[in-house]
Amino acid sequence: MKVKVLSRSDASWKGTSDGPGAVRRTGRNPAAHLHPPSRPLEAVRALNAAKVGRMLARPFLFSLAPGHVDGVYGLARSRVSTALVASASADGELKLWHLPSQRAIAARTPLPRAFIRDVSFSHDSSRVLAVSDAKLIYAMRVATDGDALQTRAGPVEGVGGVYGGEETAAGAAAAAGGEMSYLASAPLSAIDAHYKRPLFATASDAVEVWDETRSEPLQRLTWGVDSLHTVSWNPVERDLLASAASDRSVTLYDIRERTPLRKLVMALRANAVAWNPMEAFNFTIGCDDGNCYSFDMRRLGGASGSKAKGPQTAGTARPRGGVGPAVGARAVHKDHVGAVMSVSYSPTGREFASGSYDRTVRLWDTEAGRSKEVYHTKRMQKVFSVLYSGDGRYVLSGSDDSDVRVWKADASRPIKPLLPPEQAAINYATAVVERHAALPDVRRIAKKRHVPKPIKTAQRIRAEIAANEVRKHRNVVANSAKGAVPKRKPERQRSIVRELE
Repeated sequence: MKVKVLSRSDASWKGTSDGPGAVRRTGRNPAAHLHPPSRPLEAVRALNAAKVGRMLARPFLFSLAPGHVDGVYGLARSRVSTALVASASADGELKLWHLPSQRAIAARTPLPRAFIRDVSFSHDSSRVLAVSDAKLIYAMRVATDGDALQTRAGPVEGVGGVYGGEETAAGAAAAAGGEMSYLASAPLSAIDAHYKRPLFATASDAVEVWDETRSEPLQRLTWGVDSLHTVSWNPVERDLLASAASDRSVTLYDIRERTPLRKLVMALRANAVAWNPMEAFNFTIGCDDGNCYSFDMRRLGGASGSKAKGPQTAGTARPRGGVGPAVGARAVHKDHVGAVMSVSYSPTGREFASGSYDRTVRLWDTEAGRSKEVYHTKRMQKVFSVLYSGDGRYVLSGSDDSDVRVWKADASRPIKPLLPPEQAAINYATAVVERHAALPDVRRIAKKRHVPKPIKTAQRIRAEIAANEVRKHRNVVANSAKGAVPKRKPERQRSIVRELE
């Protein structure tokens, strides 16, 4: 038997030799049927990634227990630790939670029958500040050293009873002393602490700026309103404040000038104000109409317009400017069917969460008009407070059913530590879905969210009402003289009544 052996030199195999016998080595099979076009193949991968993402979406993690016995109206996160969160309830109870262990490490009831409206950590997170409708500002001491999260045996004893089965150094510090209280002149509805200095602001019949070392407010800022229900410090431009009042106004303040800067009057009342932590002049409000509106404080109103001095009354700061036409919101975020009660930004500034009377929590991109996620459960009631965790990976919600729930900010992302190949696969799946988001099948699967039947019905009714208004305006214009009917305002301006400076 004769056997013929094929042999090539290393030079010819590597493709370094010249001539007709040179063979350049390839790293893959060049058969065309094994390599379909890359774009159709990537489109199929995007469709599969969208399907897998929806199948793996499990946003709800756990509820913090033992919980409150009444509705949760305030949530705050520590500014030095991603593990500590405080919650305040309508039964007058204040709790400090350790998220990794899912338990309360301190619980206090400053006034058993008082309604705690809001809660905030101090500038260095050494205290938890809470306000109630009994004119009391309560400060609970929190340990901030490395031993704060080390546990030891023993119950956590609060004024209202015993909570949990262990005691931490943070809870022990509060029990050992360091608790303080301040007395205000009117019932309080909101509190927020400065980000660098030992200051905090409260909302009542006016915005009052307090120093932690003084028993009387340093400044009292007001602009002709009798009730304010929220206040928020700017985390970047730290001398700026924003508040919302019962007269449907959103007011901006500068504590350096000791006077209000601007007032924006909305068509319906704003219930929450949140500043973007990465864009100094942008903020978002949640309103009674179920929408969230994002504004740039530098472009609330136009440069031209009639200038009229605002009225000056006793005890009221003098407005500096006049009245001008509003430019409008940067973005209108609409998906809720009930009043938006709380807004919280992610530490990255690219996303924010909102909680509503319609018993849902929604997550938004800052520039998007529609929500990208909606979270709900059968038992969850009206959501009064939402909060992003310090690392931006989780969202907390406090509702009227007395529970503090913890959700994933990315519903389909695993919470375990990821290996480099797993992280690369998730990054590729996310990128390929975003690249092919315009494909009908990918868009349909990626945006599909289940909502309860009452919310679905309310959304359909709202859509019909909006379509009827557009049709009515179009018919009026068609049957009127040319120029007799003013143009319909853009949606970004429709909810704004006027702006005062």
